[in-house]
Amino acid sequence: MISKLLFLAILFNFSTQIFANEKSSKEEVSHAALNIRIKKVGLSIGNSQEHTGVRINWCDKEVKQINGFNFSIWRPQVNKDAEYNGINFGLVGNQAKSINGLGIGLVGMSVEKELNGIAIGGVGLAGEKINGIAIGGIGLAVEELNGFSFALIGTAAEKVRAISFNGIGMAGENMKGIFINGLGMGAENVSGFSFNGLGMGVQNLTGIHLAGLGIGANDVAGLVVAGLGIGANNVKGITLTGVGVGANEITGFSFALLGIGANKFKGISLALGTNKTEDFSGLAVSSYNDTKNQFNGISIGIVNLAKNLNGVQLGLFNYAGNNPIWARILPFVNAHF
Repeated sequence: MISKLLFLAILFNFSTQIFANEKSSKEEVSHAALNIRIKKVGLSIGNSQEHTGVRINWCDKEVKQINGFNFSIWRPQVNKDAEYNGINFGLVGNQAKSINGLGIGLVGMSVEKELNGIAIGGVGLAGEKINGIAIGGIGLAVEELNGFSFALIGTAAEKVRAISFNGIGMAGENMKGIFINGLGMGAENVSGFSFNGLGMGVQNLTGIHLAGLGIGANDVAGLVVAGLGIGANNVKGITLTGVGVGANEITGFSFALLGIGANKFKGISLALGTNKTEDFSGLAVSSYNDTKNQFNGISIGIVNLAKNLNGVQLGLFNYAGNNPIWARILPFVNAHF
């Protein structure tokens, strides 16, 4: 959690640094402007507070509402209550209470309340809520993101309902959607589809998730694939790994090249190396199957060990601790019902 909050703070600070030297709102602000209008619609050149049409200004200060096309050159100052409807283009930066339409800041953009439409920040983009398309040259830092996002480095958000592409990764609280990350992601809850070049760490994971190295989670439900391994408390669904799977409880289908370990396993477990469990119910296939307590089902391997067997063992060495002494260790086949 600390790393996620740190990531959020860094992105937010970086993407909003152009507004760090705002003047106090108590200072008198001039709203002088050259207005050429017909029925309140036309051209405004200057710091007009309200306008409909085309507006051009050096630096937006204490703007109220602009409808149409707005172009400003320098970073906004004391502009947190501004509302822009249409296209708002800031050559250096863009700041507003809300934007409905297209907002562009070649360096960065800050939206205090809500943006509905398309937001583009050359360096970064920060805001409370974005509905639509959000693009940050380096990163995005928002409280809520709905729609589509792209960032060369990463995205930090508390709540996400979106398709998101990030060069490095994502950090957040609750995420639903499709997430593609060059390295990885960390969150409280993730559901949907994700691909991570290295790995991911979450509390609750639901859906289809792929990681180049590993995945760590408290609860997993769905299809999870990792190049090295998966570690979790509870797993329900299908897990496929290059090395191993470890969990407190696994329900479903698991495959690992090296080994699978769990306190409780229900389902089908396939491993080239070992299956090690406390209690097992289902089908276990590996070179070495070891159940410390209760095994229910079929065990196939070179070595099959069970303290209490209720089923069949098929292998070169089969041990059933609850069989009579003469039948506890048998070659090829052992059984207890």
